[in-house]
Amino acid sequence: MVWLESGASAVGRRISEGDHEGAARQFVEEVAFGPGAWDNELPPEVRAMFTQNAPTFLDELQDPEQLRIDEELLTRLELPVRLTEGSESPPAFGRVIERLMQLIPGATRETIEGAAHLPHLTTPDVYAAVTVRAVLQAT
Repeated sequence: MVWLESGASAVGRRISEGDHEGAARQFVEEVAFGPGAWDNELPPEVRAMFTQNAPTFLDELQDPEQLRIDEELLTRLELPVRLTEGSESPPAFGRVIERLMQLIPGATRETIEGAAHLPHLTTPDVYAAVTVRAVLQAT
């Protein structure tokens, strides 16, 4: 996920320089959604949320354990897991889900058509339906 790390690092630099809105826009357009998404896909309240949360994202970037996953622990997970991905998500996220499918016993996978990396923002109604269906199937 080199592209993610380099994009996130550039965003982190902007946050540390105090340009929270510019960093949020860059994250949305270069890491999460794609070009034009900031102006054309996100309502003002979502843009404000991204801008407000910029310092938290910088904290996450500075955590040396941020991308560490306890794979052995995942192999012992004993609860239903539904992994979702958007059909419009960057390919690297699909590779992460493939690895999680290998590790988590009984995990299921569902692709949400038309969704990007953050389906609760890009296709909230479809994402809610997928979530409800997963919960109902698990009970």
